[in-house]
Amino acid sequence: MTNDELFIKSLTDFRNQLDEELSENKRTDGDNEDCVEYYRLVIDSLDALLPNIEGIDSLYEVDDDGEPIFSEEEFSFLISCLEDYSEVFVVDGRDEESLKRTEEEHSQLADIIFEFYDDEDDEEFDEEDSD
Repeated sequence: MTNDELFIKSLTDFRNQLDEELSENKRTDGDNEDCVEYYRLVIDSLDALLPNIEGIDSLYEVDDDGEPIFSEEEFSFLISCLEDYSEVFVVDGRDEESLKRTEEEHSQLADIIFEFYDDEDDEEFDEEDSD
């Protein structure tokens, strides 16, 4: 699976997991009310953003006026969702093939997340050099 495919799949899977948890949550009082509100907010946001994502590079694309397609807040939100998904990623150990496949997928996902921070560190380093 390419990084772009895994990136989109992970965000979609995270959205679907939240939707499943939301549908299973029958109580909407107290702390559950906060969870329900959070799930709905994240699901709605992902539903709005996912159709505009064709891959990792699409996060950096600009429109005809040179403005980023994704705001800094949207960019950060998507990376946060990716991190949250990585934290609850299930490695399937039912058989050797599934174990190997899901371990590789999780490792690839970790590499993708690392690249976002590695790019950020490179930009900070470049800014320091120009001072």
